[in-house]
Amino acid sequence: YKDALRKHKVQVRKKNICEIPFDDIYNQVGEAIKKLLAKPNPVTALYAVNNSIAKACLEHITEMNLRVPEDIALLSYDDIDVFKFCTPPVTAVAQPLHEIGDQAVDILLEMIKNNGKVKQANRQVILPAKIVKRKSSGK
Repeated sequence: YKDALRKHKVQVRKKNICEIPFDDIYNQVGEAIKKLLAKPNPVTALYAVNNSIAKACLEHITEMNLRVPEDIALLSYDDIDVFKFCTPPVTAVAQPLHEIGDQAVDILLEMIKNNGKVKQANRQVILPAKIVKRKSSGK
């Protein structure tokens, strides 16, 4: 996320990045949104790094009587089928899940074949993701 901002010459504002612990997603998301909206220059969009956080964002935005995307836009990383049925449908970054599975199996088979070793131990596999634009992101 930060690398993408820097690449496009967008200032990274650390005060607008909230880390949400997995043990209390719902409450932590609510607190984070309240803080982000209480700032002198409140955020106009939320980027959730997973489906659980995106769901909690939608719930809290609704409870606050805010409208998506008119009052605040929402984007989630990792698309799930239910996002297209939300009101409004949620814009998401879709991961190539099938390809991720293929790569994982290939690496596992290589490890089995080579007694637990992989030829390139620090191999980095980069697979393209796709933005599925729906109404939650606005324009």
